[in-house]
Order: sequence, then C-alpha cells, then structure tokens
Amino acid sequence: MAAFFNFVAAFLFGTAVARTVGSGFVNLNLVTPYVIMAGLAGAILWDLTTWWLALPPARRTRSSAAMRARR
Repeated sequence: MAAFFNFVAAFLFGTAVARTVGSGFVNLNLVTPYVIMAGLAGAILWDLTTWWLALPPARRTRSSAAMRARR
C-alpha cells in the first residue's frame, strides 16, 4: 500500500524533494532504456537461477538484492 501512495504522491505533489536528494548521484546521460532493461533482465535471471538451484532464501539470494547496486 505504501508503494501505491508513493506512486500517487509523485504525480500529486511533484518530485522536487527526490530530485534534490538524488542530485549528483546518478548521471542521467548514462541511464538509457537499455541500462534499465539490462538491470531488469539481470534481476529476473538471478531470481530464476536461485529458484532453479533451490538456494535457500538467505540474505544473499533475495530477489531484491539483484536490484540494488553494491559497491
């Protein structure tokens, strides 16, 4: 439910706060539809691989971990 209201709030109140907080973190010239699709494909591949290998749902194998950038 929180995700729904976050989505709606972006349209009702704008994205000024998110733009201010996120400025300088991501070079928008590098984020193309191909980069987004590659990240999504990687997350799906990771999810299917862990499911196929029957890895236990430990912290290292959660699907959401594939969506976060790690340094």
